[in-house]
Amino acid sequence: MKEKQAKELGPPSAEKAKLYVVRSGLVAASLPTSVSLDQKDIASLAPDTFITLEISPGKHQLDVVTFSGDQIENDFKGGVSYFYKVNLGINFHKRSEHITTISRSEIQGLMAQLYMAKIKQQTPE
Repeated sequence: MKEKQAKELGPPSAEKAKLYVVRSGLVAASLPTSVSLDQKDIASLAPDTFITLEISPGKHQLDVVTFSGDQIENDFKGGVSYFYKVNLGINFHKRSEHITTISRSEIQGLMAQLYMAKIKQQTPE
């Protein structure tokens, strides 16, 4: 999928779920965030980047790792788009990251400043 097309946030087909994962901000700017789906490494996010992928409906696990990692498991529905943001934090000597669900309007507001990252491999079915 081309970057311009991805930024339009078009709906997936009825047979697929669409995931958007964004990383914005400059916290830990020199460190990549590894993104995995069902324990398969699919992308690396730098600051102000995003990925979008279509997956088969059903239960999937999304993992992000910059420091110690965070994960979510969800039962994704066909024909539905899901929007996630990787939030990084450094407080004193504690580093953390969290995946949070964001709204379509929140991601639309971020898209102008984001660049699309490359998907490393086919996503799991």
